Amino acid sequence: MNHYLRIFLSFMLLGTILSAMTPLPHESLQFKELTLKIPEITRKILSNGMELFYAQDSSLPIVRATLYVPGGSHRDPAAATGLSSLLSTVQIAGGTRHLTPDELDMQLESLGAEIDTGAQSRYQTVSLKCLRTDFKNILDLFFEVALHPRFDPSRFDLEKKNALESIRRRDDDAAGIARRKFANIVYRPHPEGNETTMETIGSISRDNLINSHRKRFQPDGSQLLVVGDVDLKTLESMLSPYLAQWKPTGRKLVDPPKVTREFKAERYFVQKSVPQVKIRIGHKSIKLSNPDLFPLMVMDRILGGGGFNSRLMKRIRTELGLAYSVYSWIGADVFYSTIGVDCGTKTEGSVQSLREILSAIKKIQDQPVSNEELELARNTIVNQFVFKFATRHQVASRILFFEQAGLPDDFMETYLKAIEAVTVKDVQRVAREYFKSDGLKILLVGDFAKVRAEIEKEFGSFKEIKLPDYGSGSGKAGKSASLSR
Repeated sequence: MNHYLRIFLSFMLLGTILSAMTPLPHESLQFKELTLKIPEITRKILSNGMELFYAQDSSLPIVRATLYVPGGSHRDPAAATGLSSLLSTVQIAGGTRHLTPDELDMQLESLGAEIDTGAQSRYQTVSLKCLRTDFKNILDLFFEVALHPRFDPSRFDLEKKNALESIRRRDDDAAGIARRKFANIVYRPHPEGNETTMETIGSISRDNLINSHRKRFQPDGSQLLVVGDVDLKTLESMLSPYLAQWKPTGRKLVDPPKVTREFKAERYFVQKSVPQVKIRIGHKSIKLSNPDLFPLMVMDRILGGGGFNSRLMKRIRTELGLAYSVYSWIGADVFYSTIGVDCGTKTEGSVQSLREILSAIKKIQDQPVSNEELELARNTIVNQFVFKFATRHQVASRILFFEQAGLPDDFMETYLKAIEAVTVKDVQRVAREYFKSDGLKILLVGDFAKVRAEIEKEFGSFKEIKLPDYGSGSGKAGKSASLSR
């Protein structure tokens, strides 16, 4: 060997040894323990019965506000599924009693402010974001949009056509099909499982929106969240004239139906000629108030919710190369949410992917997880939880959500301690209790015809869910639905 080459290699080897012996910079870093600072939240019942949630935040000259009124998709009649969403869309797009849609758009643009509307499962919402100096003017527009929408006929027609066109195109997306049809399988006949169709949207008239708005937008049971650079005394003074005009009605909306919790094994497929098969497996899970939420969250991180560190990702993607995306989830809400696994795999890999998913669920039920998996999962959840609440608005919004869910006032403070207290035994216990192996719903979306014989030989028969044909003549408006909620 060349003399100089020997010297070069010797130095390279020495450098490698010294590098291994020398502590890296990040190894000597020390960090303070993460803590969650809860801002002071003022709760107050206003003169018209509406509840105010307020937090002052002078870090930026900005004010944010969101109005929550009882309503939402859970109160939509099945024959008019999509009513809440269409109402919220036209509410902001259709102008107000004093402003045409174009005039409203121009005013908001000139002020550089935002007003948005939305529909959740149990609430209709109207929100604003603006500079402190514009808050008084924007507040006037905010209540105009909330309480006195114009529902401009031409904008109603436009948004209804947009909704119909969206329905016409949505079955191009296999993942979207899987999400909708899985919810329908799990929740039927509850409104959470309903999906919009050409018929349900076609049945909704402008009068339906006007009548539903009048019934839903009342201060009774409503909540207003305000966070920003405005003091409470000034805020109450600004709100006073709107509260005087918006009086309680005493009307009570029909409560959304309760979700029943049942576990019946079912297997379905949607035939669609696409390169991949979308697999979705699961069933109903728990309510947000269930104390087993915390060990279930840790279990989920280990199984498939932890990205590349999760068991499903390591096995199905990294080791076997069967899928680009595979994950588990655990949902929790006021009603029973869902728990399950989602996977997108090549058609010829669907049998093995399905087998591996079911095997991973069984393994986490039958065998204790390692201490290393437990520690990583707990630490990840704690770190993510803290950074999700970097602003006062984020914290205040979450506190309001927890109150709407009927959770105790100290839920946020006890959250981190509850996660840190989860043990290996807890993870195995909840995996056994809340994954009902004999009650799983299985849905496959893809070119099922190519693998049907092989899949049904191993997993039993599957029923077909047929997609609607949105050919010529689709989307015609039907008769107006009877809206009693």
